[in-house]
Amino acid sequence: MRRFESCNDKLLQNHEEEKMVKILILSAFPPERTAIDALFPGAERVLDTSSTPKNVLKAEYHDMTIYLSYTGLGSSLSACNTAVLCERLQPDLVIFCGVAGGVCPDTQKHGDIIAVTGAHHKDFDHLPQVFTEGSAYHGCLFDPHTGERNSYHFAVEPALLDCLKTIYPENSFGAIATSNAFPTPPGKYPEVLETCVAIEMEGAAVMEAATCPVIILRSLSNLLDKEGKNLGEPEGIIALCAHNLAQALQSLLASPALKPAIEKAHITFLKNKLRLTPHQEDGCFNRIYEAKEQVSATHNATQYTLSNQTAIHYLLEKGDFSIWHRLAVSSETWQVIQGDHVNVHILNPETRALTSIQIGSDAQKNYTVPAGHWFCAEPAAGAAGFSLCTCTVTPGFSYELFELAQIDQLCKDFSAHVTFIQKFTRSPGHTVVASTTESKSEEESFSKKSSGLTRKCFCMSRAHPYGF
Repeated sequence: MRRFESCNDKLLQNHEEEKMVKILILSAFPPERTAIDALFPGAERVLDTSSTPKNVLKAEYHDMTIYLSYTGLGSSLSACNTAVLCERLQPDLVIFCGVAGGVCPDTQKHGDIIAVTGAHHKDFDHLPQVFTEGSAYHGCLFDPHTGERNSYHFAVEPALLDCLKTIYPENSFGAIATSNAFPTPPGKYPEVLETCVAIEMEGAAVMEAATCPVIILRSLSNLLDKEGKNLGEPEGIIALCAHNLAQALQSLLASPALKPAIEKAHITFLKNKLRLTPHQEDGCFNRIYEAKEQVSATHNATQYTLSNQTAIHYLLEKGDFSIWHRLAVSSETWQVIQGDHVNVHILNPETRALTSIQIGSDAQKNYTVPAGHWFCAEPAAGAAGFSLCTCTVTPGFSYELFELAQIDQLCKDFSAHVTFIQKFTRSPGHTVVASTTESKSEEESFSKKSSGLTRKCFCMSRAHPYGF
């Protein structure tokens, strides 16, 4: 157990090495990645013959850990491999690089780069109009595990788009259509022309399956006419696209705006993905489990009926902290599941001792705060800029038995640690802002995040100074 005993109000010393940002670079098939691999000459194969995907390379690039792998062709295979790789590698960002077909032949050229703003899954986005409410198949529109409505439109996080706009010219951006039909989905091409500048086979599936934010860079290997007919591929086009993708990727990885954008985008991604809302003790949370079994508990001569156990996702951002609070009859077990380690500070009501514990490392994966102990928490210094935890309360959480500290009284009761206590106290005027998120259709949300996707052709010229 990693403990830091605090004496004379000494602050917890963070002596864990700062974690490096982890980026997973994916392509559908090897020829797309030949020039990209040349950027990482020291990459070594990650050997794990017991699981798939097996073809994974790892390299250190400046202050980043880079993983290189493949999705395979088409949405099904790419979704499966993206999900498995994200689970195994826990990246902070996925960058998907590959070829696509341009749908603006009058203004686009072979090899042009598209910095993708969002992806429409054209094989499925018509289903809400087919499986209408009351039909036998209406339930197919919902995830059977979560009950949430399936999405077919995926937007790149605004923070990442802001970063990309500092690197690539304005005419580089546009949305893509994803379809397993080549070159175009039957009957859907007019819709593609309405909002997209290119069509491919994996992008929307990668964005749907990834457990972190995604950037997509596409190079145009072929062009389609207004009827959706493929106009052909010139000789050596895949090699040209691979070269241009490598140049675009190199510019992105060298940008000083990338790491702050990843941090900001990842936090927004998690808040949306996990549906987190503000908590009374600060930070954001969502209840993910409540046992049906009930138990009785007594506090101050009053009997309570509680769930046997509850659990939440809980997110703290860099510079934030959970203020002093306690649970009257329940213990709380903290476990870090993403991001940086967490420092938990505990005041023992019997010994008046202050103990600080860092959790998240192999040596200290979790910690249980006993019932009746005052405690607060903060993210440790690290590359992620946030800490995502599960907090399991036994017996289950109840606001009736949850108490925020009266700081004046807490300082009197623990007079040896006044300065330390005050460091994790909010100013008198501080309030928790209630969530103002409103339910919107996926089309409205996608359109808003993509800053208005239009038919306007966004393509990057090969005359661009980065060498495309």
